[in-house]
Amino acid sequence: MGVKDLWKVLSPVAQKSVPVKSLAGKTLAVDLSGWIVEFRSNQTVPHLYLRTLYQRTTRLMKAGVKLVFIADGVAPECKRDTILARNKDGFASSKPHRQWFNSITEKCFAVLECLGLPCVQAPGEAEAYCAWLNNTGKVDGILTEDADAFLYGGKVVYKNLHALNKHEYLVDVYDIRDTENKLELTRETLVAMAMLVGFDYDKGLRDIGIEKAQELFREMACNQQDPLTRITGWRTNKELERLSTSTEKREAHCKQCQHKGTKNQHEKEGCTDCNLKISCDQSSKVKCSCGGVFHEKEKHRLELRCYQKAIKNHSFPNKKVVDEFLHSTDNLTETSFEWKRIDINKLKNQVPWVRYEDIAELLVQLKMIGLSCFTDAESIIRPLRILNKCQQNFVKCFEVQWTKLDVDSQSQGDCYTFIVDQEPFKRLYKNVVVQYQTEVEEENKRKERERQIKRGKKRQATGTLDGKSTLMTDYFKVKKKSSPPPPEVE
Repeated sequence: MGVKDLWKVLSPVAQKSVPVKSLAGKTLAVDLSGWIVEFRSNQTVPHLYLRTLYQRTTRLMKAGVKLVFIADGVAPECKRDTILARNKDGFASSKPHRQWFNSITEKCFAVLECLGLPCVQAPGEAEAYCAWLNNTGKVDGILTEDADAFLYGGKVVYKNLHALNKHEYLVDVYDIRDTENKLELTRETLVAMAMLVGFDYDKGLRDIGIEKAQELFREMACNQQDPLTRITGWRTNKELERLSTSTEKREAHCKQCQHKGTKNQHEKEGCTDCNLKISCDQSSKVKCSCGGVFHEKEKHRLELRCYQKAIKNHSFPNKKVVDEFLHSTDNLTETSFEWKRIDINKLKNQVPWVRYEDIAELLVQLKMIGLSCFTDAESIIRPLRILNKCQQNFVKCFEVQWTKLDVDSQSQGDCYTFIVDQEPFKRLYKNVVVQYQTEVEEENKRKERERQIKRGKKRQATGTLDGKSTLMTDYFKVKKKSSPPPPEVE
């Protein structure tokens, strides 16, 4: 989705495979519409997308990330043809709106709201609203696969969320500051790139790809021109019209100094512009004084090629696209989010395949990382005792027994057993840790006493076996070797 091959351009400045745990404490806006499309395209079982949504969301919550979910609203006018084309593929209804999508969104919202997460339906595109939240400082970043987030004004985008193992996610991080400083691509330049190469709303210009667009922007930078301003003004640009229609023939110019005349003429007669009577200066920076149109055409060589293609495309430039990316969020009003307590009963009704024990573990892990806003008095789970120490992903942990949820009548046993990090558990439940340390000390003392008792019994039993001697000297007479007599003294 988004601008064709834009991620390839931005890839050199991305931070690859960043652990999601390092984002603990950050607030991210999630492009829920992108997730739904991803889930639905990869799954054929009905409602399996809800299971995937629950699993991915809870794992992010356990990592300490606060989430805000944004869904698509009314499609912009410039995207109408795209939606109709997708509908013809059988993925939606035959009408140019998102009725089919809204029904799925409502089901996702129902699950997410039970988890206490804020859900918002954007007035337009979800990535546009996410970018506005990021640009105004309401969230720290955007979790999406759509590169359009940068064109709408996003600052930090988190892409390619994938699992490292059962307990940890990794993600790639893209920052607009790195894009501007290292690649010299601003938001406006990216919009100009989208107009040339195409994206979800527009096919762009024929035979212009991402590499040719970058080459064009470098040419414009040398000419000190702003790409977006220049491209949107092509139809009324008299200079490019004059150069493209000029029939003036190119006069011979030296390949070494680029001045009028051939190389042989310069070697014999010299070059006026180089101010030499013999030969010419290859490193000369003096412009040719012939005044030919050829030099102007060479200065705008690639731009003229793109300009001629743009003039043949009657829908170029599509100013609705520019307005959508740069001005669609101008009239949005201030908003605030509230993270609520997890409603266990409603959650169980929405996701009946989830066990109470899994919900209890989620509450425990949220408590460990300090997100107590998701728990309430009814869902408090108290630790009973620490069973032992262990490690998980090279992190020191405790294996702890916890009280069961009051509403849980399905799980077997009288308690739950969860693994938690040692450090937060020590801080939250000092008494339980002291009790465990006392039990460990007493157990060590008991084992030491048993070892001493066993050692004492062995000493007492040494030398006798069933009342009989077991010493080797009782079975064999050991004769001491007599020392040789001293030599006689004469």
